[in-house]
Amino acid sequence: MQTTVLSFYNAIAAAHEPREYTYLREAIPFGNYEVTLDFMIWSKKQVGINCYCTIKETGLKVILPVYRNEAEEYLAGSQEMRFVVFGTELRATVDPRGEQGVILKDAIIVKR
Repeated sequence: MQTTVLSFYNAIAAAHEPREYTYLREAIPFGNYEVTLDFMIWSKKQVGINCYCTIKETGLKVILPVYRNEAEEYLAGSQEMRFVVFGTELRATVDPRGEQGVILKDAIIVKR
């Protein structure tokens, strides 16, 4: 199975706009809500994936990271995020991570 995660430059070349999305903890709500996965980019600073999502209820564009585990999987709950198709609707669980970040703790596919 081939990954759907893009490099930053490939995302720009595909006309995605990462600058439109926020990663600021104070702007991203915690809890459970539905999002649309717009695209994903490999993280530059950590071993992870940044999921660029739009919250369905509000239209807020957010960056929800998923980090690689010891088995070298990029899981949000039991969902391997590397292979999720862009445009998929997810039921997301977003939790705080550390003092400044957030994490996509769980993702359940609602609609492909």
